[in-house]
Amino acid sequence: MKRIVRRRWAAVILYLIGAASMAAAQNSLSLKDILRKNIEASGGKAKLAQVTTLSFQTGGTRNFASSTGELKITSGREPVITEAILVAGGKVVRNSSAS
Repeated sequence: MKRIVRRRWAAVILYLIGAASMAAAQNSLSLKDILRKNIEASGGKAKLAQVTTLSFQTGGTRNFASSTGELKITSGREPVITEAILVAGGKVVRNSSAS
């Protein structure tokens, strides 16, 4: 029994030492630094400006938000989407419909 208690205490002490050393090793970043790093990691401001629609799922609900400010929420079954892309003479025409 004493052996198990000693092992647990040793594990707790090692864990606390590791946590303290990791906390001391981290630099304190400002909000601006964190945002700058996230923007750089996602490809830069130019790439983010090209994003036109954001979609995410919460439970059984899928949410779509466009850059024009429109919000579409679907719940239940997935919508059926039909899309045709025509390429002729170097021109691309896209036709999408959802039902």
